[in-house]
Amino acid sequence: MNFEYDLTIATVVFNARNDLSRTLESMAREKIFSSEYIVVDGGSIDGTLDVIKAYPKLIDSYISEPDKGIYDAMNKAVRLAKGRSILFLNAGDLLSSGAMPMLLAAAQSSADIVCHSIRVVNGVREIGIYQPTSPSTKGGHDPQHMYWPHPGIVSKVSVFKRIGFFDDRLRCSADLDWINRVISSKSIVVEYALNRPVVIFEAGGVSSSVLAATETRDVAIRHGKAKYSAYKRYLKLRFKYFLVKFFSPNEY
Repeated sequence: MNFEYDLTIATVVFNARNDLSRTLESMAREKIFSSEYIVVDGGSIDGTLDVIKAYPKLIDSYISEPDKGIYDAMNKAVRLAKGRSILFLNAGDLLSSGAMPMLLAAAQSSADIVCHSIRVVNGVREIGIYQPTSPSTKGGHDPQHMYWPHPGIVSKVSVFKRIGFFDDRLRCSADLDWINRVISSKSIVVEYALNRPVVIFEAGGVSSSVLAATETRDVAIRHGKAKYSAYKRYLKLRFKYFLVKFFSPNEY
């Protein structure tokens, strides 16, 4: 298959015009030749489409139509991509200053997947740097643990053809399920780029919800984790969310 670009960056959005505006501004400062930028909108009715149309020189292509949720939209982005590799930069997240050369280097790598760190924030408050880690080769990996921050993953589009797309039946944890499939495949080459964060990720949303904890538990069991261990970690997460919501209601 012939690719027109080394890298596709894809943003999925639904009724989030203000979040999208921030993301587009960060892209406008960083986008360079040999990269493609696409936007997949779920049929927004809040003016998101007007924001998209205001950036004709930045956005190479977009679609706006109803979908079955974020992972269905991400699957659409993979199918639309004209780049050899893809990175998801969802609405509300920002591309870090100087990130594009690192992302293009990852796209041109011989590895199937290159994992970068991301910077996690909550509004103006710094939470920390999320570094990708390598699953244990001795004791086996924990399928309930997100080893790689998904917004920092540059993946060859061909990986999706090898192991399948995101499971759009899941609402919050299809990225964890996909990463588990990557790890279990044993044949996909993964590299780690432990340099400056490439994305500024806004904490909260569905990834910090009770539903996410439930799906993470179920995904882990799907990938072979003992039910007792999966439920034990699930209960710890539920307790953590309760404490955060009770004592720090603005955290999520």
